[in-house]
Amino acid sequence: MFHPLGVDYQLSKYYNLNMESGKILSNGELTGTKGGINSGLGLVFMIDTRDNVVSASRGVFLQTSGYVYNAAIGSSFNYSNYNLTFNKYFAIGRRMVLATNTVMNLNSGDTPFIEMARVGGNSILRGYAQYRFRDYNFIASQIEYRYMVWNKLGFVAFAGLGDVFNKTQDIESEQLKYSLGGGLRVALDSKEKINLRVDYGVGRGNTGVYVSVTEAF
Repeated sequence: MFHPLGVDYQLSKYYNLNMESGKILSNGELTGTKGGINSGLGLVFMIDTRDNVVSASRGVFLQTSGYVYNAAIGSSFNYSNYNLTFNKYFAIGRRMVLATNTVMNLNSGDTPFIEMARVGGNSILRGYAQYRFRDYNFIASQIEYRYMVWNKLGFVAFAGLGDVFNKTQDIESEQLKYSLGGGLRVALDSKEKINLRVDYGVGRGNTGVYVSVTEAF
Protein backbone atom coordinates (compact mmCIF):
# COMPACT_ATOMS: atom_id res chain seq x y z
CA MET A 1 0.00 0.00 0.00
CA PHE A 2 1.45 3.36 -1.02
CA HIS A 3 0.35 6.86 -0.09
CA PRO A 4 2.40 9.51 -1.88
CA LEU A 5 1.72 12.91 -0.34
CA GLY A 6 -1.08 14.57 1.61
CA VAL A 7 -1.93 17.88 3.26
CA ASP A 8 -2.71 18.01 6.96
CA TYR A 9 -4.04 20.79 9.19
CA GLN A 10 -3.73 20.70 12.97
CA LEU A 11 -5.54 22.92 15.45
CA SER A 12 -5.54 22.93 19.23
CA LYS A 13 -6.17 25.39 22.03
CA TYR A 14 -4.42 25.49 25.38
CA TYR A 15 -6.30 27.04 28.31
CA ASN A 16 -6.81 26.73 32.07
CA LEU A 17 -3.20 25.65 32.54
CA ASN A 18 -2.40 25.34 36.24
CA MET A 19 1.27 25.66 37.16
CA GLU A 20 2.67 24.64 40.54
CA SER A 21 3.94 27.70 42.39
CA GLY A 22 7.70 28.00 42.68
CA LYS A 23 8.43 25.65 39.76
CA ILE A 24 10.11 26.62 36.48
CA LEU A 25 6.81 26.68 34.54
CA SER A 26 5.11 29.06 36.95
CA ASN A 27 7.21 32.08 35.94
CA GLY A 28 5.55 32.12 32.51
CA GLU A 29 8.82 32.48 30.62
CA LEU A 30 8.44 29.27 28.64
CA THR A 31 6.38 29.56 25.46
CA GLY A 32 2.83 28.23 25.78
CA THR A 33 2.54 28.12 29.57
CA LYS A 34 -0.01 30.95 29.43
CA GLY A 35 -2.16 29.16 26.87
CA GLY A 36 -2.88 29.98 23.26
CA ILE A 37 -3.94 28.59 19.89
CA ASN A 38 -1.71 26.18 17.99
CA SER A 39 -2.59 26.22 14.29
CA GLY A 40 -0.37 24.49 11.75
CA LEU A 41 -0.39 23.41 8.12
CA GLY A 42 1.78 20.58 6.88
CA LEU A 43 2.63 17.89 4.36
CA VAL A 44 2.68 14.16 5.13
CA PHE A 45 4.40 11.46 3.07
CA MET A 46 3.84 7.77 3.84
CA ILE A 47 4.81 4.34 2.53
CA ASP A 48 3.17 1.31 4.15
CA THR A 49 3.88 -2.26 2.99
CA ARG A 50 3.13 -4.00 6.30
CA ASP A 51 1.21 -7.27 6.16
CA ASN A 52 -0.79 -6.26 9.24
CA VAL A 53 -1.17 -2.76 10.68
CA VAL A 54 -1.83 -4.05 14.21
CA SER A 55 0.96 -6.64 14.50
CA ALA A 56 3.22 -6.69 11.43
CA SER A 57 5.60 -9.55 10.69
CA ARG A 58 7.04 -8.23 7.43
CA GLY A 59 7.17 -5.05 5.41
CA VAL A 60 8.04 -1.40 5.95
CA PHE A 61 6.29 1.62 7.42
CA LEU A 62 7.72 5.05 6.63
CA GLN A 63 6.08 8.35 7.51
CA THR A 64 7.59 11.80 7.25
CA SER A 65 5.86 15.09 7.93
CA GLY A 66 6.60 18.79 8.18
CA TYR A 67 4.39 21.52 9.67
CA VAL A 68 4.51 25.30 9.84
CA TYR A 69 2.71 27.05 12.70
CA ASN A 70 2.29 30.75 12.00
CA ALA A 71 0.21 33.78 12.94
CA ALA A 72 -0.92 33.96 9.30
CA ILE A 73 -3.01 30.82 9.87
CA GLY A 74 -4.23 31.80 13.32
CA SER A 75 -1.47 30.40 15.52
CA SER A 76 -0.31 32.08 18.72
CA PHE A 77 3.10 30.48 18.14
CA ASN A 78 5.54 30.64 15.25
CA TYR A 79 7.62 27.52 14.74
CA SER A 80 8.31 24.57 12.46
CA ASN A 81 7.97 20.87 13.23
CA TYR A 82 9.48 17.89 11.35
CA ASN A 83 8.88 14.21 12.05
CA LEU A 84 10.07 10.82 10.82
CA THR A 85 9.02 7.28 11.72
CA PHE A 86 10.63 4.27 10.07
CA ASN A 87 9.71 0.68 10.96
CA LYS A 88 11.09 -2.50 9.37
CA TYR A 89 9.82 -6.01 10.08
CA PHE A 90 11.56 -9.34 9.43
CA ALA A 91 9.69 -12.66 9.68
CA ILE A 92 11.86 -15.46 11.06
CA GLY A 93 9.96 -18.62 10.38
CA ARG A 94 6.29 -18.86 11.32
CA ARG A 95 6.46 -17.72 14.94
CA MET A 96 9.29 -15.20 15.27
CA VAL A 97 9.57 -11.57 14.18
CA LEU A 98 12.42 -9.09 14.45
CA ALA A 99 11.18 -5.49 14.33
CA THR A 100 13.07 -2.19 14.25
CA ASN A 101 11.74 1.31 14.87
CA THR A 102 13.36 4.74 14.51
CA VAL A 103 11.62 7.99 15.49
CA MET A 104 12.72 11.59 15.02
CA ASN A 105 10.94 14.77 16.14
CA LEU A 106 12.58 18.15 15.42
CA ASN A 107 11.31 21.64 16.26
CA SER A 108 12.65 25.10 15.53
CA GLY A 109 11.37 28.54 16.48
CA ASP A 110 8.89 29.58 19.17
CA THR A 111 7.80 26.03 20.06
CA PRO A 112 5.16 25.87 22.84
CA PHE A 113 6.13 23.79 25.85
CA ILE A 114 3.27 21.33 25.37
CA GLU A 115 4.43 20.51 21.81
CA MET A 116 8.11 19.99 22.63
CA ALA A 117 9.68 16.60 21.94
CA ARG A 118 9.54 14.17 24.85
CA VAL A 119 11.13 10.92 25.92
CA GLY A 120 9.23 7.76 26.72
CA GLY A 121 5.69 6.48 26.61
CA ASN A 122 4.24 3.11 25.65
CA SER A 123 5.71 2.95 22.15
CA ILE A 124 9.40 3.98 22.25
CA LEU A 125 11.89 4.12 25.13
CA ARG A 126 9.51 2.21 27.33
CA GLY A 127 10.58 2.65 30.94
CA TYR A 128 10.23 6.45 31.00
CA ALA A 129 7.09 8.47 31.62
CA GLN A 130 6.06 10.26 28.42
CA TYR A 131 6.31 13.75 29.89
CA ARG A 132 9.31 13.35 32.21
CA PHE A 133 11.92 14.80 29.82
CA ARG A 134 11.27 17.49 27.20
CA ASP A 135 13.32 19.55 24.78
CA TYR A 136 13.13 20.90 21.26
CA ASN A 137 14.26 17.69 19.55
CA PHE A 138 14.08 13.94 20.02
CA ILE A 139 15.64 10.97 18.25
CA ALA A 140 15.56 7.32 19.28
CA SER A 141 15.74 3.82 17.86
CA GLN A 142 14.73 0.42 19.18
CA ILE A 143 14.72 -3.23 18.25
CA GLU A 144 12.23 -5.87 19.38
CA TYR A 145 12.24 -9.67 19.20
CA ARG A 146 8.79 -11.28 19.17
CA TYR A 147 8.14 -15.00 19.61
CA MET A 148 4.72 -16.65 19.79
CA VAL A 149 5.49 -19.82 21.74
CA TRP A 150 2.00 -21.18 21.23
CA ASN A 151 -0.98 -19.92 19.25
CA LYS A 152 -2.26 -18.03 22.26
CA LEU A 153 0.89 -17.05 24.17
CA GLY A 154 4.13 -15.32 23.29
CA PHE A 155 6.85 -13.09 24.65
CA VAL A 156 9.01 -10.21 23.47
CA ALA A 157 12.37 -8.67 24.37
CA PHE A 158 13.30 -5.12 23.41
CA ALA A 159 16.10 -2.58 23.69
CA GLY A 160 16.24 1.08 22.71
CA LEU A 161 18.45 4.15 22.87
CA GLY A 162 17.76 7.87 22.37
CA ASP A 163 17.27 11.26 24.01
CA VAL A 164 15.81 14.74 23.81
CA PHE A 165 18.15 17.65 23.08
CA ASN A 166 18.26 21.32 22.10
CA LYS A 167 21.27 21.18 19.79
CA THR A 168 23.19 18.17 18.50
CA GLN A 169 26.25 19.19 20.53
CA ASP A 170 24.13 18.78 23.66
CA ILE A 171 23.96 15.00 23.13
CA GLU A 172 26.24 13.21 25.59
CA SER A 173 26.76 9.47 25.46
CA GLU A 174 26.76 9.10 29.24
CA GLN A 175 23.36 10.83 29.44
CA LEU A 176 21.60 8.95 26.65
CA LYS A 177 18.33 7.34 27.69
CA TYR A 178 18.38 3.57 27.28
CA SER A 179 15.44 1.19 27.46
CA LEU A 180 15.56 -2.54 28.16
CA GLY A 181 12.68 -4.86 28.83
CA GLY A 182 10.34 -7.63 27.88
CA GLY A 183 6.72 -8.59 27.88
CA LEU A 184 3.98 -11.11 27.32
CA ARG A 185 1.53 -11.45 24.45
CA VAL A 186 -1.85 -13.15 24.81
CA ALA A 187 -3.75 -13.67 21.56
CA LEU A 188 -7.23 -12.18 21.68
CA ASP A 189 -7.87 -12.82 17.98
CA SER A 190 -5.30 -15.08 16.32
CA LYS A 191 -6.71 -14.61 12.82
CA GLU A 192 -6.47 -10.81 12.97
CA LYS A 193 -3.25 -10.97 15.07
CA ILE A 194 -4.72 -8.87 17.86
CA ASN A 195 -2.79 -9.48 21.09
CA LEU A 196 -3.04 -8.24 24.64
CA ARG A 197 0.33 -6.57 25.26
CA VAL A 198 1.90 -6.35 28.72
CA ASP A 199 5.40 -4.83 28.72
CA TYR A 200 7.85 -3.97 31.48
CA GLY A 201 10.58 -1.47 30.60
CA VAL A 202 13.65 -0.35 32.54
CA GLY A 203 15.37 2.97 31.84
CA ARG A 204 18.01 5.12 33.50
CA GLY A 205 16.58 5.32 37.01
CA ASN A 206 13.04 4.70 35.74
CA THR A 207 10.69 1.77 35.13
CA GLY A 208 7.29 1.39 33.53
CA VAL A 209 4.51 -1.12 32.90
CA TYR A 210 2.42 -0.84 29.72
CA VAL A 211 -0.81 -2.61 28.81
CA SER A 212 -2.37 -2.34 25.34
CA VAL A 213 -4.09 -4.34 22.58
CA THR A 214 -1.65 -3.16 19.89
CA GLU A 215 2.08 -3.60 19.51
CA ALA A 216 4.40 -0.75 20.47
CA PHE A 217 5.15 -0.26 16.75
